[in-house]
Amino acid sequence: MRVSGHTVYASSRDVAAFFGKRHDNVLKAAEDAIAVMPAEGLPNFRETTYTHPQNGQTYRMYEMTKDGFTLLAMGFNGKPALASAFPSVCLLRPTCKKQCPNDHPR
Repeated sequence: MRVSGHTVYASSRDVAAFFGKRHDNVLKAAEDAIAVMPAEGLPNFRETTYTHPQNGQTYRMYEMTKDGFTLLAMGFNGKPALASAFPSVCLLRPTCKKQCPNDHPR
């Protein structure tokens, strides 16, 4: 996860690791969501690339906002995913706690 400005982003690789999914399946889920999403939801996903440290090859991934993450998480595990995943990871980041304190369970 990373913070840019006032927005916290998770990558599709973060999502795959957290939920124990294969990254290609997370990419497919993101693409399926984007295909049916209204235009105002599209800024929640941004296609980008990463370089694999072992082989040096470049691969696709998505970065997503909290709303994009929530959409994918709900598809994987329902409401428990929403309640536990993003807030618990985000709470580890002091900048996130400072920027969005009301988004986290107490």
